[in-house]
Amino acid sequence: MGGTGVCVDSFRDFETIYEAFVGNMDLDKIHSAWTINPLANVFVAMYCALADKRGVPRNKLRCTPQNDILKEVVARGTHLFPLKHGMRMTRDTIQFSVTDMPGMNPVSIGDTTIVKPGPIAPSSCLSPRGWDRLPAAGNRCRSQHR
Repeated sequence: MGGTGVCVDSFRDFETIYEAFVGNMDLDKIHSAWTINPLANVFVAMYCALADKRGVPRNKLRCTPQNDILKEVVARGTHLFPLKHGMRMTRDTIQFSVTDMPGMNPVSIGDTTIVKPGPIAPSSCLSPRGWDRLPAAGNRCRSQHR
């Protein structure tokens, strides 16, 4: 929408962003992507609330919240929550996508942001500090690094 983003302080703000997306451009016919990390689950919740309000089934929604808490911790230092809690929210968002929103890509890894500040291989950022707190993903990641 905006060159540097938009301010979303409330559900009403979120509704305003999507006012133009109705009819043949309603939520079930578009794909939304948000560069939002620590509060990705809040955006997903607002997207669901808007869909519910419009009568759009959640299983028809397609969206991609960035939801990359490790990038916030490792590359930027801008995390809002301690890593353990941020990883839990990421895990919960992934689980929610499996059960309620199969069209959601629950995480978009920002590896460029992690690697750009210095000579760090993306795989070294993902193990063991973060993925160990996300058991299913952690098991896959650890098996690749043995």
